[in-house]
Amino acid sequence: QPYIPPTNLPTYLEATSGNEYGNTIIRISDPGVFNTTSQRLRHNYAVDQVWNSDGSLLKLAGYPAAILDGDTYEFLYWSDIPGYGRWSNSEPNIIYGTGGNRFIAHNVTTNQSNTQRTFSEYTDIDFGYGEGNQDINDKYVCLIAENSSGRFLLVYDIQEDTIIGTRQIPSGDLDWFTVTTNGNYAVASWRENGNGPTQGIKRYNLELTTETHLYNYSEHGDFGIDVNGNEVYVQYGDETTWPNDFYIIMIQIDNGQITPLFHWSQSEHGSTGIWGGHISCRNTARPGWAYVSEQCCPEHPVASKEIFAIKLDGSGIIERYAKHHNNII
Repeated sequence: QPYIPPTNLPTYLEATSGNEYGNTIIRISDPGVFNTTSQRLRHNYAVDQVWNSDGSLLKLAGYPAAILDGDTYEFLYWSDIPGYGRWSNSEPNIIYGTGGNRFIAHNVTTNQSNTQRTFSEYTDIDFGYGEGNQDINDKYVCLIAENSSGRFLLVYDIQEDTIIGTRQIPSGDLDWFTVTTNGNYAVASWRENGNGPTQGIKRYNLELTTETHLYNYSEHGDFGIDVNGNEVYVQYGDETTWPNDFYIIMIQIDNGQITPLFHWSQSEHGSTGIWGGHISCRNTARPGWAYVSEQCCPEHPVASKEIFAIKLDGSGIIERYAKHHNNII
């Protein structure tokens, strides 16, 4: 018989067991305890790491953001983090983000923000339209800037306080822009599928002087490192992979090689594979895996509403963790 979760919310900070895979689940947020009416007491997004660099703190969504103890999950305080704030990979109290035309380092403990650079030639800068991250060494970050002349892609060296690449982009529906995990490339994605100038996924060198078309389709995904140490982008499949029975793929950034990851035969099973969720590779201390939240309908036979990890080697090896029983991820 399928596991049916209780209809009442678990008690705040009380461990709950009994799910399909025997894992313990702990409810870590409560509007009453947090003294708020916010409905966003949850993680922000799959590409936004929740824990800080040493695991001592945990950040929930929103501005300000609730900061929790990383071990006990107790609420500690609210912090006025910058827009699209991302934890530093080396400084446990620092979150990087943007505000107006400034790049900011915010200390969550003191609740003080320090402007790293004001981009005075632009009226606004944005941290990748909400899907950006700095590289693992906190050196490079990709920004989208605007002024009266249009929109520009920027690569900013945080440590040297230097703009190392600038590229004006044509008008179009740009989805996101970010640096790869090890900081070797900048990558931009347009919402429209195809291989035109404002379609698909594009790769750049950090100076933004070269552009290479990587892939025609951009689905929910994240940047990570495969089992061989290559920088990759892991995303849900698309209309070109479905007929071949693959529903997650891995794109190697340096050469564009495609590796199918999640196989499910429509002809054999009479149903499509997984779809409609999110993928995270924020597990930087455990490279070689991607974490997946499948979002399809409860009656779907393939990993419906399941959270699992998949190994980034094409082997199809999966670690299964839980069902999320949620209509919003």
